[in-house]
Amino acid sequence: MAIVNPKNPATVQPIPPLRINKPEYRATIVDTRYIPSTDLITYMEGSIWTVDYYSQVLDVDSQLLGQSTSLNPVFQQYQLISSFELKVTTPLSTSQDVDSNSMVVTGVANVYPVLIPNVGDMFIADIGDGRSGIFRVTVSERKSIFKDTCHVIDYQLIDYLTDERRVDLDTKVIKQVRFIRDFLANGQNPLLVESEYILQTDLKALLRKICNRYFKVFASNEFKTLIAPSQEARCYDPFLTASLLTILDTFDAEEIRHVKKLNCDGDEYMKAVSVWSALINKDKEMLKYAFKKASLVSAGRFDVNGMAESICHSGIQYVVYPIDPEITIDYDLLGISQKIAAEYHITDKFAPVHTVGTIYDVSNVNVNDSYVFSEAFYNNAQTGQSKLEICVWDYLEDRALDNTVLFSIASNFSTWTPVQQFYYLPVLMILLKYSLRFI
Repeated sequence: MAIVNPKNPATVQPIPPLRINKPEYRATIVDTRYIPSTDLITYMEGSIWTVDYYSQVLDVDSQLLGQSTSLNPVFQQYQLISSFELKVTTPLSTSQDVDSNSMVVTGVANVYPVLIPNVGDMFIADIGDGRSGIFRVTVSERKSIFKDTCHVIDYQLIDYLTDERRVDLDTKVIKQVRFIRDFLANGQNPLLVESEYILQTDLKALLRKICNRYFKVFASNEFKTLIAPSQEARCYDPFLTASLLTILDTFDAEEIRHVKKLNCDGDEYMKAVSVWSALINKDKEMLKYAFKKASLVSAGRFDVNGMAESICHSGIQYVVYPIDPEITIDYDLLGISQKIAAEYHITDKFAPVHTVGTIYDVSNVNVNDSYVFSEAFYNNAQTGQSKLEICVWDYLEDRALDNTVLFSIASNFSTWTPVQQFYYLPVLMILLKYSLRFI
């Protein structure tokens, strides 16, 4: 007789599946990435009203009060935001106070997220009758819980602007900044310290001056392209010309519409990566593949097909040619080799004598056949680089440029030799365009 009688297999209950959560449960994954929405907030509702906004400087013991001319500046301080923009949703409206029978002028506007307005803030604005009024913020409302959110303010006209109120406000300003709307649209800090704003304005003027001068001096009406100066023969640099046509347009200099990129096809080595490629793409890794030495070769050695408008039919005598280009897969597979022997290189007969150990604004061009920049630049050496080369490395490594140093270099460009201007002014244009968009 069996000790254990097995159960009927038909009556064995199946093991229920193991559940780690209830069927109705739905997990929520929170994306903690911060995605700025300033590009959209820039176009928030309202008509633009440019004002001088006096934002209160507050601490834990401060009261939200409007301007009081009787208060000492120690107890009431402001940050002045010049040319600030309010987005008006309700224009100025006039009503009469029932108790005092005085006229009350009020309005409503949206405020960009760069500023958190407080009750008691003041601003000065044109009220449309040829006079300026001084307004006080009476209500400030935050519109959402998100970081990038605008505020809605109600404001009231306190008085017409008088000398007494203007002087009182100015004496209480401890910091002055200026609002630049274009920076807000580009995701940059739109509030610039006044001194930085003046420097930015000067850099913009210098950029316009440099662009206009460059094409008036180096653009040839005869050959419709850029010609290297101070050479015994007519020399053309296709790498520099192509780069300038990429970074500039007719808004920078009208003469650029007369400048053409000449056809230098017929030699695969003319497609080599250059330092200009690294500058335009803002990619320091490209310097590893860029040729570092260059020479001049006869334009007659390029394609002689007249239908292709080759440079050999242009009247130009010599073309800048890479000596040490990086060998690519096509060169290896197709057996391409340098077909044009190096003959000469661009010289600077006006080059100043540079003392070792001294940091100059720019280096001499083509020393030891080094293309555009010095060997110290290509090696990123700690010594031997010019101020401009140091700024270029700051640019390539995505560091903010020192605008004071950049302004000092750009201000002295007229003292450079013609060859230095020919090669280093395009570099300066790239740095200035970068600096004017990066704070």
